[in-house]
Parts: sequence; structure tokens; C-alpha cells
Amino acid sequence: MGWPRDRYFEKLTARRYREYAGVRTPLEIFSLSFLDCIYCGLGAVLIILLMYVHAMRKMENTVPSLRARISMLSNALVNLNSRIAVLSAAVGNQTNTILQLSNAWMGLVVECARLSDELRLAQDQVPVLGDLGGTIQQQLNLIQSLSNQLRQAQNTRTILGIPIAQKRLVFLIVISGSMKEDQRLADVKGAFKVMLASIYLFGLFSCATVVWFVYRLCGKRQPWWYMVAPAVFTAVMTIPVLVVLHALFRISPTEGERVGFVQRFLEHTFITGVSEEFVKILPLLVVIVYMQMKGGNSRRLAIREPLDGILLAASSAIGFVVLETIFLYCNPENVRTDYQAWAALQLLIPRIFASVGGHVAYSGYFGYFIGLGMQHKTRFWQYALIGYACAAVCHGLWNSVLPFGTPAMIIASSIAYFLFMAAILRARATSQSALRQTVYGVSPRSL
Repeated sequence: MGWPRDRYFEKLTARRYREYAGVRTPLEIFSLSFLDCIYCGLGAVLIILLMYVHAMRKMENTVPSLRARISMLSNALVNLNSRIAVLSAAVGNQTNTILQLSNAWMGLVVECARLSDELRLAQDQVPVLGDLGGTIQQQLNLIQSLSNQLRQAQNTRTILGIPIAQKRLVFLIVISGSMKEDQRLADVKGAFKVMLASIYLFGLFSCATVVWFVYRLCGKRQPWWYMVAPAVFTAVMTIPVLVVLHALFRISPTEGERVGFVQRFLEHTFITGVSEEFVKILPLLVVIVYMQMKGGNSRRLAIREPLDGILLAASSAIGFVVLETIFLYCNPENVRTDYQAWAALQLLIPRIFASVGGHVAYSGYFGYFIGLGMQHKTRFWQYALIGYACAAVCHGLWNSVLPFGTPAMIIASSIAYFLFMAAILRARATSQSALRQTVYGVSPRSL
């Protein structure tokens, strides 16, 4: 017999065991362990990137010795080339002498052959002199007939070889549709413009596909104008805002000079990243000001959680991508041939779809921290500055690894993409809204 308290806990334990013995624990696909795995993978990627940068620096240390060796070999090559030139000149002189002697010998041979032929012809023409008189007479008769024909031709008027017997002429000029080269040229130009417009419309459709992809990943229902308005606003305001920022600060990244990775990274982070991420986050700041003016009573246009910030920021980034790609990298004024149009299409589509690991990702987790700050308003500026720093650093990392080639670009883009996916998963896990399944078919409750 135990104490009554011990018996009570034994009964409680037995009852709870009976209650939960047949209940199956739900499987959590995305959990804190999954995020730990993702960040461990990202740590491995960063270590690989650092090893790659260290290897590049070791290669840069060997450059002076290689340059000295190249200089020595270049001097030896110059000396060999000069000796080859001297020998070639000597060979050329001897060749010219041989050719002159050969030509003189051939001239003598030809002259002997000509004299032999003339002697043979003179011997053969002796019997033919009797027939020469008849041939001369025939030639005289032919000359007389040609003189008569010439006299008749001078008395006959002709135009373009056609004899004219009247005093008046009528010219008939026919102009058909196939002969109008201006019209045909206009048709060709119109077809080229239609093709070019189709390419850019396909680019806009690709942008809509990227927005839809992010919208389905987030899983929160919003009206169509909620995703279109930020893109239009950013596309309109990007150029004026960037012009004002560059006019105020008058700084730009160093281009065309050999600079180290650290200097390039800092320049692109604090110049390009800070300015462009500020432009892309402007629609969210406008929405926050609008909410303050309404006293927080705005029902549709509002930022209440991280998912709202991600959707607005991703749409704004797509507007920036459209403006930067179409009017900077694929400017229609520079596309004048079919080859240039094909090259523009090859550049347009990859830039738009790669923005999921680029501009859309940077702005996405900036918007995540903005939404997190709207949930915890006492720490809004702290969260906003953290998101601003993350977006600018990832943006600067992408721009600074461009000289290292495709592997470094893939690593930087993968880092940005995984951070973006982690932000979306975390925002879905903490969302209080009714969410639907994502494009991968994952139920919101499993997150």
C-alpha cells in the first residue's frame, strides 16, 4: 500500500496512457530541426565560398612570378622572331635569285621554240601564197557590204536599238504593288516591331509567373491589385528616386579597376544595395503611412503580419526587375536586328526567373522584418534595420562575386533563395490568417 498521493499519480498516469496510447503523433514536416538543417547547409556553403576566396588569393600571389616568367619568355620569343626574320630575308634573296635565273632560262627556251615555229610556218606557207589573192578579194567584198549597212544605219533613227519611223512616242509606265519598296519596307519594320513587342509581353508574363509563385508560396489570399499596385509604383518611382539619391551623395562603385573582394563587397553593399533596397521598400513605407493616417482601421491595404510584408515587397521587386531589365539591359532602342532580338530574349527570361534568388529574395526578407515590426511595434525600427541590413548585404554579395564566374554566382543566389524560403516558412508558421496549400502541396497546418 502506497500513500494516497502516490496512488493518485499512478491512476492519472494510467489514464493518460490509455488516452494517448491509440493516438498517433502528427508528423511535422517543417520544424525548428528542419530550419537548423537549412542553416547548417548554408554554413557549409559559406565555408566553401571562403575556401574559394582563399584559393583565389593564393592564385593572385603567384601572379607576379608568372608575369616575370611570361616577360622573359616574351623577350626570348622576340629574339627568335628577329632571327627568323633575318633568315627569312636571306632565304627570300636566294629565292629571288633562283627565280630570276629560272625566268631567264625559260625565256631562252621559249625564244628558241618561237624561232623554230616561225621557221616551220614559213616553210609551210610557201604553197599557200597562191590562195592568198582569192582570200583578199573576199575580204574586200565583205568590207564593201559592211560599209553599205553602216550607211543605212546612219539614216535610220533608233532608241535603245529600236527603229523609230514616227515623230511622236508614247511611254507607258506600270507601277504594281510588288514594286513599292517603301510599302514592303514598312511591312517588314511593322513585323519586327510586333515580334519585339511579343518578346517584351512574354517578359511581363514571366514576371507575373514569378509573382504568382511567391503568392502561392505564402498562401495568403489577397486581391489582384494588392500584388500589382506595388510593382507599378516601384516601376514609376525608381528612376526619380535613384536620380535624387545619386545627386545627393554623388558616389558610385569603383568600375574598371583592380580592387579586392572586400572593397568591392563593401562598395556594392553600402552604395548599390542600400540605395536599390530603399527604392524597392518604398511601397511598404507608403502603406504604413496610409495605415497611420487611417488610425490602423484600413481593412484591405494594410501590413499586419510578415506574410503581408513579403507579398508587397516581392511585388515591388518585380516592378524594379521589369524596369531594370527592359530599359537597361534589353533596351528596345538598341534592338534593331533579329539577332539582337534573340539575344535580348535570351537575357530577358533568365534575369526575370533568376530574380527569385535575387531582387525578389532580398526584398522578401526585408518585407518579412517589416511585417514582424508591425506585429511588435515597440521594436519596429530594430526589425526594420535588421531586414535592411540583410537585404543590402545579400545584394552586395551578389554584385561582388560577379567577377569570380558562374560557381560563385550560384552560391550567392542559393544563399539568398534559402534565406527567402526560410522567411516564408517562418511567416506561415506564425501567421494568424487562414492559409491555403502552397505550390508544393504542403498543408498550412503541417508548418
